Amino acid sequence: MGYRNYNIYIRSSEMDAIDRGITAIFEREGYHRILKLPLLTCEDYDPHYGYMRRRKDARLDNLRVAIIFPDGAGWTMMQTYPFDLLFMPVPDCQSPRLADLTAKLGCDAFQLNLYDGDTLILLEANADGQVAFSGNVFETPKEIKKLIPEEHEKERFRLIEVPEQIQLIIEDEEAYMDDRVEAIAALLSGSSFDHYDDNASALICFTSEPLERELEALGAHILYFQGDTGLYLG
Repeated sequence: MGYRNYNIYIRSSEMDAIDRGITAIFEREGYHRILKLPLLTCEDYDPHYGYMRRRKDARLDNLRVAIIFPDGAGWTMMQTYPFDLLFMPVPDCQSPRLADLTAKLGCDAFQLNLYDGDTLILLEANADGQVAFSGNVFETPKEIKKLIPEEHEKERFRLIEVPEQIQLIIEDEEAYMDDRVEAIAALLSGSSFDHYDDNASALICFTSEPLERELEALGAHILYFQGDTGLYLG
């Protein structure tokens, strides 16, 4: 099992607008904002790899998290739990949630998913809500693999314009994939920012107050959502 990362980059400095946009998407799907997470029980969670082999607490399926980080170089980085929330289509629609968000915000965005250190998947979404998937499908989950055309099995920016340095990083096949992910995170979230791990999963699995305080001290917005299913989460 290798390094994993699931960062979203939005070409906007308006954290409040992103906050409102992601909240509107989740509320439309029956999730409402809550101030704090309950104390959850998880088994076999590895914070380095950001996944759980077994989930003991059924309430995890009724929660969503979004962390919106302060912008760097005109881009705002975001992470979600579950990590593929914005990759997946909006219910009763063919478009991923990321396209819904970019159409609401009127700006471009992309999500870069790294699986097991050797599979990199890129989702681009432009301000018109158009999308493009590309990347290596070797270890990709089946529901994501079917979204990638055979001719796009190399991760490349094909839809949106990004800084030339980002384009060079993504196309550098001599570099390790995790190094490329970290280099892009450093460039687009600020050179002093070093949280490349999946903080959203760590928060929801550990309800970690020290991590929460650390992220808030950086200026991050942490958004918690509960599904309107009647399942008590207190």
